[in-house]
Amino acid sequence: MPIEKKRIETMKKITALLAYIAFTASCILYNPKVSENVKITNTKQLVSHLQESTVALAMLRSEKKYSAYCTGVWIRKNVMLTAFHCAEAGGMNAEEMILSQLFGVTIPQENFLNRDLKFSTHKQMQRDKKFSYIKSSNINTGKIVAVSRNRDLALIVTDNIKAPYSVANISDDKLLAGEDLHIMGHTIGLLYSYSQGTIAGTRVEKVVQGDEPVKLVQVSGQVWKGNSGGGAFNSKGELVGICSFLVRGPSHISFFIHRDELNEFIKESEKSLKTKS
Repeated sequence: MPIEKKRIETMKKITALLAYIAFTASCILYNPKVSENVKITNTKQLVSHLQESTVALAMLRSEKKYSAYCTGVWIRKNVMLTAFHCAEAGGMNAEEMILSQLFGVTIPQENFLNRDLKFSTHKQMQRDKKFSYIKSSNINTGKIVAVSRNRDLALIVTDNIKAPYSVANISDDKLLAGEDLHIMGHTIGLLYSYSQGTIAGTRVEKVVQGDEPVKLVQVSGQVWKGNSGGGAFNSKGELVGICSFLVRGPSHISFFIHRDELNEFIKESEKSLKTKS
């Protein structure tokens, strides 16, 4: 075989090998490990599980930099749960934002279906030297597939994940006043803030934007803006509620959408999840 032809054949083999390596790397990158049914034996494991099952919903603040404005929780592979008002804030276009904020117009909840939301995970943000902002390279995109303004809940589906994460199962234990809770969110913009709380009781009340009363978990603990859409968990790392609203002032009382409402909402949304996931 002539030297030139042999060189061309060698280059073809090298190119094919590099293409295979790139394909394999992309499969690893976009098919991260998803931890399910995590067994918790100590507080360190619990906090780590809460971090890895929690996402930061993000908005663009400056060129190539995002900041967290709300929280979300992985409940299945590629499926996260958050508050409707968080999906609403992140999903509004410029015209709707003007109508809503300046003129108090309520945008129909159906308008937000199939809209994109930006988010990042704990593993991705660990790559950033600072936790005050999120680099655009660590941002993922999900689609809003189900919403309920009355329950203040929304489901987001995505297959564009660039890092491992954990799934939080929804608790089926009885929720009792006095039970300890573990809360993860981005309190006043402080990313992945962990705090402890207590179930103060269960209530049936309207959420801020709701028309009909829903079942709520009243929580005593350090919760503030940035926790919205995030979870309250039991000592097994299971989700018992999604943060919806709070009482301003020194009382430290907040309200989470009760896990019974979460289950009902997810059940009603199964068709949308099967279509999109």
